[in-house]
Amino acid sequence: MRVQISLCLLLLAGIVYGQRPQGTIEAEAVCFVGDPNTVTLELTYAIQQGALSYTPEGNTWTADIPVIAEVWQDDKRLEQKTVTKKSTFTGTQDELKAVGFNLILDKVLFTIPNKKNTVAYLIFHGKDHTGKELIDTLRRLTYVPVPKQDSFVFSGVELGSHLEASTTTESPFYRAGYILYPNPSLIFGGDYTTLNFYTELNAPLQRSTTGDSVEMLVRILDGMQKEVTRRVQTIHLLAASTPFIGSLDIEALGTDSYSLFITATYKGATVAAIRKGFYFESSMIVSEEAGTQATVTDDETIYQTSEISLYSDLELAERVEQSAYLMSNDVRKTIEKLQNAGEKKRQLFKFWRSKDEPGMNPLSEFRSFLQRVEEANKLFTYQKTIGWKSPRGRIYIAYGAPEFVGGEPFSTESKPYIVWNYYTRRFQLSSGSKAEFVFVDLYGGGNYQLVHSNVRGEVSQPNWYSTEAFRLR
Repeated sequence: MRVQISLCLLLLAGIVYGQRPQGTIEAEAVCFVGDPNTVTLELTYAIQQGALSYTPEGNTWTADIPVIAEVWQDDKRLEQKTVTKKSTFTGTQDELKAVGFNLILDKVLFTIPNKKNTVAYLIFHGKDHTGKELIDTLRRLTYVPVPKQDSFVFSGVELGSHLEASTTTESPFYRAGYILYPNPSLIFGGDYTTLNFYTELNAPLQRSTTGDSVEMLVRILDGMQKEVTRRVQTIHLLAASTPFIGSLDIEALGTDSYSLFITATYKGATVAAIRKGFYFESSMIVSEEAGTQATVTDDETIYQTSEISLYSDLELAERVEQSAYLMSNDVRKTIEKLQNAGEKKRQLFKFWRSKDEPGMNPLSEFRSFLQRVEEANKLFTYQKTIGWKSPRGRIYIAYGAPEFVGGEPFSTESKPYIVWNYYTRRFQLSSGSKAEFVFVDLYGGGNYQLVHSNVRGEVSQPNWYSTEAFRLR
């Protein structure tokens, strides 16, 4: 039955296959070098079939794919594409409901200038799992490979849940003799126990390397930056861009965040490296006994295997801006004054490494911070303002999730407001015994601004509620 459904929908909207439920919609953006001046940005998305609004015609059901894709550069929209495909299902309404958690996959392509500051958006107009109307905007900061005159460069890495040999090039997921079905959620486990990947190694410009061989070292690192598996493979350079595709068995992994780390060695020297993060869910019980492999404690090794060392200029700038929520002014200014990207990465690493307490896993505080950033993006994104840049996002990242949420979001006497309280965490307070943050929807529409807090260093306006500016007129 799964194969029949898959083939039916492959003609119109990519492919559908069974898996455990993820988010209603997921998206992933990967760039590949086109020529020295352009890249192809591939924005892949997955939608739960049950999130679409189907219209019956007899035993045939059709639904529009309610997706708009956008690419932005230099904070300006470069291009927008509206998906015009439809999903078609043949069967009864009960059968349609039964496959509601199946995913419909598809891809939107953009040919864009080769610029590092590229952001992709996927805007979904549909329903959530309860049937409520849903507008979901997913923002994907994109690594853009920049060809160089004298060095190798990896394109982005695409992770897939399935890999099949194929001679059919018509599929949007065709890759160098294979069909690689992407996994935009980057969550594996369940039926997804094989990590499939695709990338391209771009040779230096104006240099003939065709026929030469390159050694590819593929490793998986866990959250402690310990190597859990590796594979070495030699490939021959075919042209200016050489595809590299492969699979790794990850069934034995425990529940954790992991990184796929690929390095290329040419004539005895490491010439390029790239990292891709993913998450694995497992029901396997991991032994509490200490493992035989020692935890890496050498800072240089930790740095070289961390995502910080591989940040693009845009990613680095964004991480520094986010990390500034927790930095002193002196540390922030020191990092921001640095012009060399390598030095800036090392200073950012040094800051987060200093947050690790004795006995903690390396960069565990940094990873907790990244999780709060991701949660802030999901909870507080407002129109084109990403969640971490919003007032609530900043407080959430800097102080953590509130222990109590109150207020009057539907007040008839004042503008809507939300109050966050923290009881058990230590703060330097100007008054009271609990930390308080008050956010007011000053302009309507849910764009809440911080108007008062009793935490030292934050805006303080104790009489905010009685101020005319916050009353309804």
